[in-house]
Amino acid sequence: EKGSAANAALAPAKKAVGAAEPNAAEIARIEKRLIEVEEFAATSASVARLVELWTGAPPAKKELDGETLDMEEIGSRRALSYLGARLSPALLATVDLPAIVEFRVSADGDTRYAVLERVSANMVTIHLDKPLSVSRPTFERMWTGVTHLYWKDAEAFRGPLKNGETGPAVTRLQGLLADLGVLRTPASGVYDADTADAVRTLQSSYGIPVDGEAGELTQIILYNALARIQRPA
Repeated sequence: EKGSAANAALAPAKKAVGAAEPNAAEIARIEKRLIEVEEFAATSASVARLVELWTGAPPAKKELDGETLDMEEIGSRRALSYLGARLSPALLATVDLPAIVEFRVSADGDTRYAVLERVSANMVTIHLDKPLSVSRPTFERMWTGVTHLYWKDAEAFRGPLKNGETGPAVTRLQGLLADLGVLRTPASGVYDADTADAVRTLQSSYGIPVDGEAGELTQIILYNALARIQRPA
């Protein structure tokens, strides 16, 4: 039955069970490796690695030479949508996409970026100069929650959708919400109260701030709930 299938689809990723406490020696070792790299160089290398994961090739050097990196612009040249957000560990696991994550590397507030490539039950894989396995508790202690990622907007929503909007993108959103079983009314192309309520149901199920608006994070979670998220090859 559609309702029971929807209930199953709406079950968010469970928090992984890892070691009881972060490993102090592991934290010190990772901090040392991260802080050895100058901040901008670490950021530039992280963007290059993330683009390479999605496209098979890093960006041109000139795209990474500016004083500030424009991830949104770099992604748009490659048909990749960009999201920058502060996520919880559970949401990060549910999103399940490679991402640039920010690490605390000193008591003075210094931070460095690295690429998170994979998340498993008890471990994560980050990329420094090469892949490195890190325990989940250690990662969660060092990670600030700040996350930057690329994703594929397969339904061409082209940005957040909210109450009162109309058009084909709203119709496509309503179709996905109906497939998930959280929208019971026919697609109308109008972002109405029923659509907002369906989005709230989805958001509440995954721990997303509940506002009834289909922003980028909500869209990613919706794709994931329907197993339609596109990932790097």
